[in-house]
Amino acid sequence: MNTQSSPHFHTTHIFQYAALKLKVDAVQILLEAGGDPNTLDGAGRTPITNVIRQCVRADGTIRTDDCLTIVLMLFHAGSDVNMTTCEECCPLMVASILRCPTLVKFFLDHGANPGIRFACGITPILPAVCNHDTQTIRLLLEYNSPINLPGRISRRREEFYFDPCELAIHLCFFDVVELLYDYGYNLSKYPYLVDPMGTIDTPATLKENTLALGQLRSLASNPHSLFKVSVLTIRKVLQKNLHDKVRLLPLPSSLQEDLLCLAAH
Repeated sequence: MNTQSSPHFHTTHIFQYAALKLKVDAVQILLEAGGDPNTLDGAGRTPITNVIRQCVRADGTIRTDDCLTIVLMLFHAGSDVNMTTCEECCPLMVASILRCPTLVKFFLDHGANPGIRFACGITPILPAVCNHDTQTIRLLLEYNSPINLPGRISRRREEFYFDPCELAIHLCFFDVVELLYDYGYNLSKYPYLVDPMGTIDTPATLKENTLALGQLRSLASNPHSLFKVSVLTIRKVLQKNLHDKVRLLPLPSSLQEDLLCLAAH
């Protein structure tokens, strides 16, 4: 059977084209006719991730209101926000790669898993760290993104296999390292940060920046407060859907905010 001559093939192609060209009326008609919002094109993209790719500018802003309109239409039609076939089919991952915190927050608010992981180990926080996109990093951390999982990521023709903190150290993003520490990353597991004489494994970026090395050693040698430890423990127990679960806790709103946003403490 020639699948390219089948009605399903042509319907899928038209649906993807309509989404890619931001044809709101055409997308609506195709959805009403039973179009599948989870079809994949040759690049592994769904209609919603094609829209994201088409809509997000280099600075992370969104081109037109039609973009958000189609994203909402596809989401309400059943677009899977946690598809794991590849990175390009995952809306949260694509939004993170493109440095678009507006869409990152939208998908997190609507059930996207901040810890979604792909074959190479990559999670949404790794491209955010690679881009030094602190706004997206903060959002992912607020929604309980795992911070210890390593993954393979490419940057300027270099390929790394790091966890978020190791990647931030390698790229000299020491403000990101401190942010990860605020959300419970254990810096004391690195001998070069707790033993002034243990310099053998010290990353080159820290050897070249003794001020940053001193700051990270200070963090590694000072344990979190009892309050912070308690907050981190509660977040670990609650795991996914953190915002919804925190709002159900019988706590004052100020303490609920403390459970969600740790960097201020």
